[in-house]
Amino acid sequence: MAYKYITLPNISPHSFSREVLFVTEGQDDALFLEALLEARKEDVGRIEVRYTDGIGGISGFLSGIAKSPAFTQHRLRAICVIVDADDSFQETEKRFQKELHTANLPSPNAGAVVARDRHWIGLYIFPRTGSIGMLEDLVLDSIRTDPRAELANNVLQKRIEEGIPLDLVSKRAVQIFLAISEGQICRGLGRGIRNGTIPFDHNTFEELNTFLDDFLAYR
Repeated sequence: MAYKYITLPNISPHSFSREVLFVTEGQDDALFLEALLEARKEDVGRIEVRYTDGIGGISGFLSGIAKSPAFTQHRLRAICVIVDADDSFQETEKRFQKELHTANLPSPNAGAVVARDRHWIGLYIFPRTGSIGMLEDLVLDSIRTDPRAELANNVLQKRIEEGIPLDLVSKRAVQIFLAISEGQICRGLGRGIRNGTIPFDHNTFEELNTFLDDFLAYR
């Protein structure tokens, strides 16, 4: 399936053709961002999204970007790292501030953008500033009143009450929601978003959209 903003995934970061780069840890995050950028009608020729197939791959990817001719010659003007908070927002923020610094890039606070030497660097952590969790938690907030989401939560709660140990509950809830939605069955959140099941106009995404407004307004 062709994408507008996503280019190649975890490859050598030396071949950028656009001036704005979003780096995510996983394919689902990239697919979410692809759909959101499309909903915002952002310029396809300006923005590129790449994912590293895991949070551990971002550090080396950032170092490669900082040394790439596209970056040093200012063809690549703006870089934004987007990751999940998981169990600690503060620790994740510190980790990626350190990794940006190690790559000799500016280190903004999460949800902020900083400028240096005609470059624009942003950092955003899902689900929202100060919260633990992941992208799926953000999406769940946008569909709380949807009967499909309520059914998914009821199924999981029943299993938990039965003593079944379940990890990544929000990810499981989204998968159930997608499984009982119209459209082609999908493997995860990213593919489900491509089926048009997520309401991007919901106020849940207001903070993220405000951040994107700020990041994409660089000059």
